[in-house]
Amino acid sequence: MKKTIVPLGCIVIACLLIDVPFAAERPVVLKTTENACFERSYSDTHLKKHPKQKVRWMRIEHAISSSEFNYAVIKARFVGDRRLFSDGGACFMDESGKLVCDIDCDGGGYTLSERDDGNVVLRPLDRIRVTACGDDDDQPYRQILASDDQEAFVLERVPAEKCMLKAID
Repeated sequence: MKKTIVPLGCIVIACLLIDVPFAAERPVVLKTTENACFERSYSDTHLKKHPKQKVRWMRIEHAISSSEFNYAVIKARFVGDRRLFSDGGACFMDESGKLVCDIDCDGGGYTLSERDDGNVVLRPLDRIRVTACGDDDDQPYRQILASDDQEAFVLERVPAEKCMLKAID
């Protein structure tokens, strides 16, 4: 049996060439007096590289509260569907410092962590359910499943004055 030895330098260079967009994540820093919004539109080029990804556009709006829980709304548009889907729920900091948000009515949830470049990474816990509109139980809904090449979304911070949600007391 022939053994191949790869020099350590080659491994280091290979690691530097690999695109690792989530390597430098840290807890999201949300000031208690400000709302926080994050958003991204995914280009056709990006979607071609990730053919299982269904989300074309995503926005997260966090309303700061004086209680231990904040409220967040997630909005999304999907490939091939012009409707706006959204849903919301409570958010809290977990033991590791990640912001965890649960979607109301067993709609799944996600975590947010901040990258060194100021953008955030949204990771579905398993799924995120969003609905088209209204409170009707028969309303159309879509799910963002981590298993569908949607395990992480990089979103950019939006100026606070453009956030739709307001602080909650």
